[in-house]
Formats: sequence, structure tokens, C-alpha cells
Amino acid sequence: MHLRITHVALLLLIIGILAFLLGKQQFEKPGQVVPASPEITKTTSEKNFSRASSPHDRKKRNASSQHLDLAAMELGALPDQRMLAFASLAEMEDFRRRAGNRVTWLDQIDGLAVARIRINSGDDLSDLLGASQELEFIFPVKTPDVYQGGIQTGAEPVGIHLLEMLGLNENSPGTGKGVKIAILDTGIIAHDGLGKIISSINLVPLPADPAKINPHGTAVASMIFGKNFPALGIAPGAQGISIRIANDDGLSDSFTLANGIMEAIKQRADIIHISMGSSSDSSVVSQAVAAARKANIMIVAAAGNDGGKQIAYPAANAGVIAVGAVDAKNNPMAFSNQGPAMSIAAPGYGNLAAMPGQKFASVTGTSFSAPVVTGAVARAMDVYQAPSEESFNRIAKTANDGQQAGWDPQLGYGTVDLGRVFRAETPGHYDAAIASIHLTKNGKEVEYLVQNRGTEALINTTLTVDTPRGTFSSNITQLAPGGTHTVRVPYSGAAQSNSNTSTYSGRVRLSGNHLDQFSSNDFRQFSPQP
Repeated sequence: MHLRITHVALLLLIIGILAFLLGKQQFEKPGQVVPASPEITKTTSEKNFSRASSPHDRKKRNASSQHLDLAAMELGALPDQRMLAFASLAEMEDFRRRAGNRVTWLDQIDGLAVARIRINSGDDLSDLLGASQELEFIFPVKTPDVYQGGIQTGAEPVGIHLLEMLGLNENSPGTGKGVKIAILDTGIIAHDGLGKIISSINLVPLPADPAKINPHGTAVASMIFGKNFPALGIAPGAQGISIRIANDDGLSDSFTLANGIMEAIKQRADIIHISMGSSSDSSVVSQAVAAARKANIMIVAAAGNDGGKQIAYPAANAGVIAVGAVDAKNNPMAFSNQGPAMSIAAPGYGNLAAMPGQKFASVTGTSFSAPVVTGAVARAMDVYQAPSEESFNRIAKTANDGQQAGWDPQLGYGTVDLGRVFRAETPGHYDAAIASIHLTKNGKEVEYLVQNRGTEALINTTLTVDTPRGTFSSNITQLAPGGTHTVRVPYSGAAQSNSNTSTYSGRVRLSGNHLDQFSSNDFRQFSPQP
């Protein structure tokens, strides 16, 4: 009997060991191994974490650095690190004294009373946290890549035509004078083709070899400050402030981003430009954005290149100008994110940019459409001697409509047209344009959008429409400046065409003796993909 019990006990012990080993093997699957570098992982919002739990439970779980920091890993945040917000600097210093060696103090942002800490030895800090103190995960922020398939068939690169697309006849070297623009990116490398960079602040260390600096920040800067052909910027006379917040892999995080915004405030920037993004919101970044807006500093940011329905942060934050991308035909790019936070769009496919080594290259993405808007705001600020918000409102009011009349989630208020901005108060300009031809949402009709981009009312404008079913004309009785008119025709479908796609085209013509001063936008064609 005794022997039988011993065998049973031994058997149970073996089963227990096997269960432990199996569980350990499952736990250590590749998707849950801590990255070698704690800088970047996939993210989701902390606000989606433990919604059903009590505030005390959330605080305690955030405060505890469990084995492998599963709480952070579950959200894709940086493991073993947190941001800790305080009501005041005095409260922050008191916490640091009481915490002692239970945390490693990594950094702090005095302007926000926020600390960056590493929690040591799996400690639980909930006993140290007061009612006003909040822990937040630190999320990755990165320079956005264009996803595979994000460039649609038929898209036309901008090339050397950026200024022309914006309605500008020339690159004026002094334009933007007096406007200070902070570029939060990978840093800006000296280049003969760039205007004046008045200061460089490195929140992330530079590499020992300057040749290894990520060129993203330099390319972004050239969209604004470029003064030499072929990379001509929009406001080359503006003053640049380089704030390096990302390493040479283009990686940063929400704490460093917030720190960069606060540094730009200290530098008295007029505009903060951010061509980086994250899929996760951060209350600390939101506080930094609010601080910038309170200081009357505009923030312009890239919408992101995921081709999704969610604008990247911080572009999606309240008070930030979110910028999408179009091609040389003013068609929205497939990679450009869209959503309710979209503000405006600009050319962002095949732009020409300055690169390290006195070189130039073709670049694509909302990283490069966003600085076009930043440059446009700076240029308008200079021309009208007006603050950034008033200048942006002028740009938004005269933006070229695209997919829909008025605001839409792809292009916001439309595509930047500085020519229209500067002509807006000058009478006598006549300009009818085919703004877009596109399939309706139900896929059953093709919609033609006509816009009056001049400063005079248009009377009896003729729209001639060519479709696979024939040609017909439509009379637009009256169209006020900035107004739009839509015409819809049935979609025949590619199968009814003699080629792989059906082609739809349209042309507008003014009545009387009026001359259309911008005839290049009178004609447009569209071939729906089968």
C-alpha cells in the first residue's frame, strides 16, 4: 500500500514537471520575447487596457514590473519603463526621494512635471503613488514607411513640379523670413541646398560617424528650406531649428516626442513640424501639444502611410494639423491614412529632396507632404505678416477640392494651392477646374466634380463628359468663387470597354469672352481599375 502511494506521488510529480515545461515553452514563444532593444515595438493605446478593472487595479498593474513586463508587452509599449506625471515639480522630487533605489530615474520633462523611470526588480510602486500621480506606458514613435502596394496604378510623381503644383512661379530665396520652424526628426545634416538652420538640439545622441545619420530629417527639411534646384522648398527664407528625437533607425518614443515639443516651445518656434507617428495616443504628448497651442505655436504632422482609416498620432491629436498626400494629378495616394482628424493634403509622391553628401533623391510619403504644408503656412505668415492660425485658415479656405465637395476624410479641406491664397483678394481671375473624376461609394456611378478656383462668379459654364456610352454636355448656370458642382453618370464597368479599363474624361469651358487663366486644369480623365 505504501509503495503504491509512492508510485502515485511520483507519477503526479512527473506530470507536474511536464506541465510546467510545456507552459514555459508556450510562454516563451517568439511573439512574447522581449526585444533586444527596448525602443520600438508594435503599439495599441493604453486607454484600451483593462477597461473593466478599477482605477486602483490599473494603477497597481501599471506600477508592477512583472517578469518580462507582460503588461507593457501586451500593448507593445517599451518594457520596464513608464512615464509618471505629477501635479508639480515639488511633488516629482518628493516621489524621487521616497522611491529611492526602487526605480531608476532616466529623464524628466520639467515643463510638464513628467518623469521617465525604469521600475527595478519587479517592484510594485502602488504604495508610493498619490491620487494625483499617474503612470503611463511609453509607446514607440517612428518615421513612417509606405506599405507595400500603397502606390496605386497610374499615380504620377511630383518630380521637379512641386512649386508649380502649389501655384507658385518661382522659388523666392527670402520667402518665409522671420518664421522659426522646429523640425522634430532624425536631425538635419548640413547641405548646400538648404537654407539657414539656426540651431541643432540632440535629445538622442548622434552617431560617431556623421555619414550614418538617418537622412529622413534632412529630406523633410528640404521641402521647407530647400533653395537649390532640383529640391526647391516652399519657404527657404525661414529659420530652421533641428531637434533630433529619433535614432538612425528612425525610432523614437512618446516621452522623447513630448520632450521635443517642449524644447521647441523653449526655442520660441512659430511652427513645430513632425513627420513621425505612432498608432498609440499618449496623454503626455497631448499635454505637450496643448502647451504648444497655448503658446500660439502651430503643430503640423504627417497623417501616416498605412493606407488605413486611422490618422497616426500626434497628427490625430486635437489642435494638430494632420496632412495627407496626393500625387502630381492631385489624386489621393492609397498609402495616405484618412479619418476624421484629417486637415489638408499636399504633394507627397516622388518629391525631390536634399540628401546627405550633397545629393538629391526622390522621396514618397506623408513625411514629405506634411512639410509642404508647414512651408506654405510659413510663406503665408511672411506675406501677410499674420500668425500661423490665420495663415493656415487662408490656406484651408482656398484649398482645391478633390474627392468630395468641401471637407472629406481623405484630403481634409483639400489640396494646398498657394496661388489661390495669394490671388484670393484680387478680382478678375477666371478659373474653372475639373477637380476630380471618381467612382461613387456604391460603385455604380462616376462623379465629376467641377470647382470655381477663380475670384469671379462663373455663368453658363459648359461641362463636356466623355464616357464609354457616349458624349454629352451639361450647363452649369452659376458657380460662385470657390463653389463646386457635381455631375454623375452611370458606371459602365470595365467589361463593357474595349480595353481592360473604361475611360471617363471631362472638359470645362467658360462662356462669353472670358479667358480661363489656368487652362491646365480644364481637362481630366479617369480609368477605374477592374
